[in-house]
Amino acid sequence: MLNWFAKHEHGGLYAAEKRGYYRDAGLRVTIEQGGPLISSIQLVASGRAEFGIAQADQLLLARDQGLPLVALAATFQTSPQALLFHKEADPAGFSGLNGRTVYIQQEQPYWAFLKKTYGLRDVREIAYTGQLAGFVHDRRAVSQGFVSGESFELKARGIEAGALLVADSGYRPYGGVLFTTERMLKGRPETVRAFIGSTVKGWDCYRAHPKETNAYLQERSPKLSAAELEFGEAVQRDYIFGGDAAMNGMGWMKAERWLELGGQLHGIGLLSELPEAADVFTTAYLPAAGTGS
Repeated sequence: MLNWFAKHEHGGLYAAEKRGYYRDAGLRVTIEQGGPLISSIQLVASGRAEFGIAQADQLLLARDQGLPLVALAATFQTSPQALLFHKEADPAGFSGLNGRTVYIQQEQPYWAFLKKTYGLRDVREIAYTGQLAGFVHDRRAVSQGFVSGESFELKARGIEAGALLVADSGYRPYGGVLFTTERMLKGRPETVRAFIGSTVKGWDCYRAHPKETNAYLQERSPKLSAAELEFGEAVQRDYIFGGDAAMNGMGWMKAERWLELGGQLHGIGLLSELPEAADVFTTAYLPAAGTGS
């Protein structure tokens, strides 16, 4: 269960599907696209899907609410989530968002962190709907977006946009995290291993053969353009394969990052208690570094 409509952010899964990696591992995998009213967390927790994609902070909040979900692999070592602005109206940092209109999806944990950490008490918040028209026409407005996504659309409209990368604020959740349930790990561990191994192999394939996978993605999501996919894949590459993944392989996660994030969410009152890292994630199902190509 994807966390949004199919895009380059999901390219590794579609590469694995196209190349037959899931089939070769003895799996029959159906990739379901998400959307604004679809919760991958609820669908996996209820058993209607075996695996899902969500952000790391969303998984911690779900576990705090009693949902026994476990992270298996991180697509993004550094999240490409950002706050976009018109370059001629650079806020010069997060504190400079005071006095601005910000298009933001409601109940975003990173936004709660930014407001408290940077004292954002004079911000006009407007619900982000995925449409950029309001941002485009207000030169002092700021909008949530991905540097690998909305930046392309703005450039296509002739808008020179800058970005405040959320990760640069000190808030560093893993992005696009593949997860399942504790029940799945206990009952079907070899299925989990086969799925994660095939997906990592798919991401390595997408890295090596992006045009092939992008063409396949266009079949699945015809509104996507070749130029948009090419842009997104190129920008996101370092976010996926850099950081700890450069040494340990795509998907790698470590306890320090999860504990840091848990402490931040607890500090702003979104978690009732600090999580145990061993309960939240595992790297046991990732292939050894260098074996996923």
